[in-house]
Amino acid sequence: MNHRSAADYSKILGVSENASLRELKRAFHMRAALLHPDLRPGDPRRQLEFKRVAEAYNFLKSRLRERENRKKRLRAAVGVPPARPGAHTLQPIVTPAGKTPDNPHVPSDELVFRLRFSQNRYVRIHSIRMLAERGERGALWWIIASLRDPDVEVRREAVGALGETASPAAVVPLIRLYSVSEPFFRAEIAKALERINSPAAAGFLRGIASVAFPAPGDSARDAKAAV
Repeated sequence: MNHRSAADYSKILGVSENASLRELKRAFHMRAALLHPDLRPGDPRRQLEFKRVAEAYNFLKSRLRERENRKKRLRAAVGVPPARPGAHTLQPIVTPAGKTPDNPHVPSDELVFRLRFSQNRYVRIHSIRMLAERGERGALWWIIASLRDPDVEVRREAVGALGETASPAAVVPLIRLYSVSEPFFRAEIAKALERINSPAAAGFLRGIASVAFPAPGDSARDAKAAV
């Protein structure tokens, strides 16, 4: 039987007991990147640590959602309209170093370093996820650069992240990747482009819907003609 408290789980994840969902996700991704069993297969201690972190994250996330649901039910019971997103919310206190107290996390420049130089695909994938979640403009360019990663799973993660950001800056790199990708991957790139509100993306998608796109290896000039 599990007797751990919310305080115990918060300590495992390295967050305060009042951490937001965003802070929980950030802390979990950071620890998952460091403790993932695939980084050291066959290590039972690493597997146990990863399991504890995942358990703590799931517990605290469920607890936070239950708390929010109780607030919503209470508001409905007394006739108070739901709060607008971002309205009357307390902002986390930030230290001079730019970190939230009781919520240590990997700095963005460290994530960029891992994304560029780590030899482990899972570390690179987690770095992309965390950089995308933070939404910093400088990080966008490193995610775009990951479209040239030699590992297709890392490229897939980058494509999905760029679709989530919906940044027009990603349109041309995604189109270039489409022109040299296999059919199974092209479908995912097209889905990412569909999420970006850009005339160039819309024009390209109309083009590939009406004509056959050049196979991988065709010239960039032919690819542009399809836009």
